[in-house]
Amino acid sequence: MGRTSKVEIAVGDKIGVVEVIRRVYNERRKEWEYVCRCRCGNEFRTRKDHLLKPRIGCKACVNKVKVDIDLAGTISEEEYNKVLEAKNFEKMQKKALKEKEKAERIEQIKLLRAERKRQIEEKKKKIYDSRLVSEIWIGQKFNRLTVIDTYADSGKTYWVCECECGNIVTKLAKSVKFGHFISCGCRSKEIMRNAISKERLYSIWQGMKDRCLNSNNPNYHNYGGRGIKICDEWSNSYKNFKDWAYKHEWTEEIPENHRDVLSIERINVNGNYCPENCCFIPLWKQVYNKRPYCERNKIKTRKDRNLITINSETKSEREWQKIYNISDSTLRYRLSLGMSIEEALTIDKYGVNSLYGRRKKYNINIGDKFGNVLVVDKVYNDNRKEWCYKCKCETCGSEFTTRTDHLLKPRIGCRACANRYIARTRRDRRNSDSAGSIINNI
Repeated sequence: MGRTSKVEIAVGDKIGVVEVIRRVYNERRKEWEYVCRCRCGNEFRTRKDHLLKPRIGCKACVNKVKVDIDLAGTISEEEYNKVLEAKNFEKMQKKALKEKEKAERIEQIKLLRAERKRQIEEKKKKIYDSRLVSEIWIGQKFNRLTVIDTYADSGKTYWVCECECGNIVTKLAKSVKFGHFISCGCRSKEIMRNAISKERLYSIWQGMKDRCLNSNNPNYHNYGGRGIKICDEWSNSYKNFKDWAYKHEWTEEIPENHRDVLSIERINVNGNYCPENCCFIPLWKQVYNKRPYCERNKIKTRKDRNLITINSETKSEREWQKIYNISDSTLRYRLSLGMSIEEALTIDKYGVNSLYGRRKKYNINIGDKFGNVLVVDKVYNDNRKEWCYKCKCETCGSEFTTRTDHLLKPRIGCRACANRYIARTRRDRRNSDSAGSIINNI
């Protein structure tokens, strides 16, 4: 048969002994199907290509006809009905057998999982760290906890401990041994009672002590390793440090800009933490008072440029950069040209260009012509914060905006004209090369 996709089937059409009732959409197959009624009264759903094939009826009618053909002229109608019932019973038997096998498999899997879980639990009960259960730990003290008894349960070792406050608690042996628990909970209650843990000032005090006294701190080499110490008045008492802080402009309020958050600062970067050498300043000012780069990184450089005196006024290099609006890259470039640090900070950009061979300042007027480009107007670029020029290309007549330094370069025209010129040049060069190779082959 030919293709059947162009045959139209409407509701109510009768194809053989089958009548089309309605059309439905199959989401899985992404196509339309038809619900039909057989002459026996059964309704079934089928695809278009199946419907257009020669049909005897629904599936039940087809099976009945097959049996009729197999048994034609051999058995009576009564025996024929028995055969149909036997076939249906055989199908039901097979379906029931499959369901029974499926239920047996599920039950078997459940039993295997339960057995596996029971074996794991037994293994946990047998395996535990016998070294931590040993009686040698009884009487030993870890922070505020003293071990008074040990036992194992479900593969884990527990210690019964007595705290300094008199409470008795049971904790995991490893947690007590490695310092995860230092008390029964009384220590944290003491901290909360004094409202210390919620104060940012307490974190500053702890960080100050950690940098100077803890050799495992990553910044210890810049503080304690360098000889920086904390005075006894602050080291032994947080209350003394807190009283001093509130007398020297400390506040717990956090400003909207995180750069204005206060932090402790040593006036002399080589001095100790003490009331005479400390104050509170915003975070952004911390970078203005630090050791020279060569000292911090232990490398040899030219002289220290941390503090610079200009017009009898001494400030840090960062502060001078902010005053004169000089970026780090600009300052490094000017120093590479051989300028002194004072000259690199104070000289303007036109002075740099005239002194060190950079392009001089050009006056570009409306009506000037550069190659095939005519200056039409002068406009200000808000993004780049500089003046640009609106130009007209005499080659194609289009208008475009460009910067001064781009305008002063040799120009063929606008960007489109330049691209066409480049493409034409490459094509001519390629053609000349191919012609030369042909001549050489001849």
